[in-house]
Amino acid sequence: MCGRVHDKGMQAKIISCRQTERKELGQCDQLTGSYTEQFLVDTAKAWLEEAALCNHVVICATIDIDYFASVNELYGHPVGDQILVHLANVCEELLQGEHAFVARAGDDEFAVFWRYCSFEGGIDQAINLFTHIQESAFIWEDEVIPLSVSMGIAHNELGAINKFEELFDLAQQALKQSKHKGRNQYSII
Repeated sequence: MCGRVHDKGMQAKIISCRQTERKELGQCDQLTGSYTEQFLVDTAKAWLEEAALCNHVVICATIDIDYFASVNELYGHPVGDQILVHLANVCEELLQGEHAFVARAGDDEFAVFWRYCSFEGGIDQAINLFTHIQESAFIWEDEVIPLSVSMGIAHNELGAINKFEELFDLAQQALKQSKHKGRNQYSII
């Protein structure tokens, strides 16, 4: 996996270039600039089919913004939209190279996939992403709005799980565990 770019200006340019490419290919979520749900399904299916043949790891993490409806009610939908854009960009900062991607999977939910990593390395990357999100600050009109997310992490058991729906459902189950345990945390299945 490529090293992480530490220059914020350069990171912004890289993210912008990726988003432009996605728009040209029709794979760009209109609001966040992340990949679309269709890209998520198609790419994850291909990755899982390949992983089943080669017995390698694919990691899926689902991310949901905690109490997003309350944020929209308190600050308004334009601020909520900007929080979604912020979350997508924070994820993009850590997902460099062709072996990981983030896609919008629903209203305030994102899915992240990694491949060609060890089980431990993939889980570490997911946890690192969770920490990175928690440490990011969303600032609106000089006010810091805390960003709390819950995450569910699942893996394909070295190719044993080869269907997108099955792996995504496991990550969703782990996400529900995080929500049930009080939010603002991750769970691994």
